[in-house]
Amino acid sequence: MTQQLLADYDPYAERYAELVAQREANTAHDPILAPLLAEIGDVAGVETLDAACGEGYLARILARRGALVTGVDIAPRLIALAQAYRATPPDPPIRYLVADLSQPLPDHAGRYALAVSNLALNDIADDQGFFTTIAALVVPGGRFILSLNNPYSYVVRSHVTDYFDVGNAGRAHLYRGMAEQGVGVSFYQRTLAHYLDTAFAAGWRLRRLIDVPTPEASFTRRADTLLPVGYSFPFFMILSLERE
Repeated sequence: MTQQLLADYDPYAERYAELVAQREANTAHDPILAPLLAEIGDVAGVETLDAACGEGYLARILARRGALVTGVDIAPRLIALAQAYRATPPDPPIRYLVADLSQPLPDHAGRYALAVSNLALNDIADDQGFFTTIAALVVPGGRFILSLNNPYSYVVRSHVTDYFDVGNAGRAHLYRGMAEQGVGVSFYQRTLAHYLDTAFAAGWRLRRLIDVPTPEASFTRRADTLLPVGYSFPFFMILSLERE
């Protein structure tokens, strides 16, 4: 994550962790998790980077599946919460590190066969730096699998009115639903073409793009939601990339 996200998430770390704990207590209601884990596949013994790991939700799930996980996030309070988490029975060990993944991390270069990231890409100010840094940390032929809010969904949900109004580095907008729950964080509006072009320029190639079904009850329907009741739209997607 970038310094922008430190400013966004650290003041809300405890409240954000509470919201994630609710999701973790009932993962069957997380529409992203099953397709994300299916694409990740077998991780037993695999050196895995959880990029922008937050308070450790995905890192813990992968560690329980046998991955050798390092979780990295720029927000110190989120990392502190991840390190303080205690499960019964105890989780396998996870290494946590506070670092800005939009900047080089040479001590970890070429260390990981797999990188993952769950719902962080839309929040990152310097996505070019993020894709470039992760490419340097993953071995050639390694994978980077990340979930994100479908950029088109921000229009459908009336978060933005112009899909193409991204400026030079994307334009920040408040997550309305998160703010209403006490977490006043922002996302950056960028096109899907921008994300793919940025990933390709950093040395990634696309293996799969997975649209994630989003049932009616799994999102907040507002008066200005452009999707009529009874219609189906993928509010989330998964990018499965491979290091050149």
